[in-house]
This record gives sequence, structure tokens and C-alpha cells, in this order.
Amino acid sequence: MKLLNPKGILATLALLAVTVSFGQQATARIAMYPSLPARINIEQATLANALTYNRGNDAVISLSTSLVFAGQVIFKNDAQANLQSVAIKSTGGNNAVLHINKITNADNTITYTGRILNPNAADGYLIKNEIGVYVLQKFESSTLLDPCEL
Repeated sequence: MKLLNPKGILATLALLAVTVSFGQQATARIAMYPSLPARINIEQATLANALTYNRGNDAVISLSTSLVFAGQVIFKNDAQANLQSVAIKSTGGNNAVLHINKITNADNTITYTGRILNPNAADGYLIKNEIGVYVLQKFESSTLLDPCEL
């Protein structure tokens, strides 16, 4: 019975350590919306209008005077009576996705939720209802997206 080559084992362990080390280095994320405010009011009618687009359509959504989202509808779901969703991928080169949900509650009130998200960006926006007023609330992706490390 022959023993394993110690030099081969050391070389394999060194290669494995280097590979794991490089694999865990985080890539630097760049802010997509550095000049925009942390909180932007948004009209409920704007959210409702976004749900009228169909898959494959080009869409331009004026979320505010300072933020216009242009892209192509990549997902549309309106098969359920209480949930409608649309996802629009930016055609501006930053690969952000605007996702809007319309939820019809049991009491027939309407609630909108959603986000503007790019997993490679340092920031994004959440659509929130703050006592009847819809806002885009900026977030840092590190607080929302946890990196996957094996």
C-alpha cells in the first residue's frame, strides 16, 4: 500500500484555500440613485397605471418629477382576483427592475407594494403606504439583500 504524495496534498490544499478566498471577496456595489432623496411621494394613480401594461410592452412610469422609470414589461400576472403584479426591467442599461403588486384586501380596499431593485447596486427603493400616502423609501441593499456565502 502506497501513501499519498504529501506535496500533491499540500498543493491541492493551497489551491483550494486560494479559490475559497477569492470566492468570498465581495464586489463593490455602486449607488444607482445617489442624487435622489431618501423619500419620494408617489401617486396611487401612477401605481395603478403601471399595472395596465402587458408583457413585452415598453413602459414609461413617471414615479416623480425626479424619477422616471423606462423599460420593458418582463412579467405580468393578473390571473388571481386579489393579486395583480407587473415587473418592468430598465432599458437604461442599469438592469434595475421595478416590481409593483396590487393587493385587493378582504374588505375590498386596495394596497400597493413593490420595489425598484438591482442586486448589484448599493441602493434601491421600496414602495410603502404611510397612512394612505404612497412613498418610495430608499434603502441600502446591504440591509435588504444578504450575500450568500458558502
